[in-house]
Amino acid sequence: MSVRTEELFGLLNFDQARWDDALKNFSLVLIQEPWNGQAHYKSAQILQELHRGPEADRHFRRNEEINRLSSRILELQSESLTGFEEIQRLNQLATAYEGLGQAQIAAQLRRQAEYLEAKPLGQN
Repeated sequence: MSVRTEELFGLLNFDQARWDDALKNFSLVLIQEPWNGQAHYKSAQILQELHRGPEADRHFRRNEEINRLSSRILELQSESLTGFEEIQRLNQLATAYEGLGQAQIAAQLRRQAEYLEAKPLGQN
């Protein structure tokens, strides 16, 4: 089953208060997409319903961290910089993506930063 389908079933099971089934759905989503804030948030809500507070708290905290990192990514992506500032921006973006668990995107951004660092000043 695709991640989107699993997430949809999780939402349907959540709406019908099928806590165990919904938690299973969202757990499968998080295996493939650990950066999925909605899956963390819904998992936290379910775990609260199941009186599993410490586990719920971990998911709520991870959701908050994902939201913070996502906001930072949007902020950095909207900037248009040159030279050293662009290298810093790319490295900051890479760090944010690493925090989300998206290592491939982070590695690509770091390669871009390394490329810019290697270029002589004034060349684009």
